[in-house]
Amino acid sequence: MLRGSQFYSDDPDHPLPVAERILRWYWPPTVPFVMPEGFHKAQTYARVNHGRWVADCPFCSSAVVADPEDPRFFCVHCLNNGTGKWVRVVWPEDFAAIEAELALRARTTHRNWDPQESLADLRDERQGRTQLGRDVVAALERQGGLPVLDARSGDVTLLEGRDARAALEEGGSR
Repeated sequence: MLRGSQFYSDDPDHPLPVAERILRWYWPPTVPFVMPEGFHKAQTYARVNHGRWVADCPFCSSAVVADPEDPRFFCVHCLNNGTGKWVRVVWPEDFAAIEAELALRARTTHRNWDPQESLADLRDERQGRTQLGRDVVAALERQGGLPVLDARSGDVTLLEGRDARAALEEGGSR
C-alpha cells in the first residue's frame, strides 16, 4: 500500500517528517505558514482507499495520504478548523497484515479498507465468502454459469459448475 513517505517526496538535504512535508506541499500560498503545535482532542482514523493509506479531516471533507511513521494530521483546506493544532491519526495495530491481505487483490481500485472491517472480513470479501458473494454464486448456478469476456479475442464464454466457482474465488479474473 502507498504510504505518505512514498507519495510526498522529500528534499534529501533538508529531510522533514511526513506530516510536515504534506504541509509544505499543500499550504495555501495566501496564508502565512505556521507550524502546528500540540494536539487537538479530535482524532482521525487511517483507512485504505484504492491502495493508499489516507486520513480524513475530522472538520471538513478533505483527506491526505497518511503514514504510520508520522501519525499526525493537519488539514491545509480548513487549517484544522483554525485550531493550529495537529490531530492524531489512529492506526490499526495489524496494519501490516491489512496491507498484505489487500496486496493479494489484482486491482488497485479493489484495495480498500475501513476501520470497522476486520482482517477476517477482508479475507472473506476477497474470497467471495460474503453474503453478497454467496448470493452471486447462487444466482449464477440458477443461470447456468458465469459469463467471461476474453479481453484479447473479445469472445464471451460461459463457465459452468466448478470452473465458475473457481473464477469467482479468484476474484473473477481468469
